[in-house]
Amino acid sequence: MTEPTAPTDFGAAAAVVAALKDLPKPRQELVLRWVAESLGITVPQASPAATAPAPSIVTSHSEAHHHAPPAAPAHPMDIAAFVAAKQPKTDIQFVTVVAYYRRFLAPEADRLKHITIEVAQDATRLANWDRLTNPGSTLNNARNQGYLDRVSPGKFAINTVGENLVARTLPSGGGDTNSDGRKRTSGKKKTSAKRKTKTARLK
Repeated sequence: MTEPTAPTDFGAAAAVVAALKDLPKPRQELVLRWVAESLGITVPQASPAATAPAPSIVTSHSEAHHHAPPAAPAHPMDIAAFVAAKQPKTDIQFVTVVAYYRRFLAPEADRLKHITIEVAQDATRLANWDRLTNPGSTLNNARNQGYLDRVSPGKFAINTVGENLVARTLPSGGGDTNSDGRKRTSGKKKTSAKRKTKTARLK
């Protein structure tokens, strides 16, 4: 008498599948657990870490650089350094630079959507700029030049034209006039002129 042939691994698995395929999933799991316990084996379970990671939406380094928001500077530039970097030539340019700084670059707690006479005058002290003779007139002239908008009496906000002046044009060699109609001149130039006049008189 011929002895029965032992089933192959695939055949055994096929027999188990055939026996369980019509049962609800909870009963399939229950039967498999009973079989495993009866045979003294542990059924391996798929590890969550083995699942494939989701594909990244960034396809290249250049694309990531293009879409990533700019990082905030660790140490914001103070107003004195910003004014020195932009080198405004007139009081009108100065208050426009101040409005830009207070709107976009000042520390978060000090940012303002608009500036006032007090803010502009205080900026002259912080930035080592000559005190404004008539700050209200200077702010109005900056508005007339198209750099600031008056949002309410005594309150001025920088507009797109003013932003372009500060961000793209300054520093430059030219400039508007001050609130009194004159360009700002440095003390060194005044001293030099006085010396030349005195020398001419002595001759």
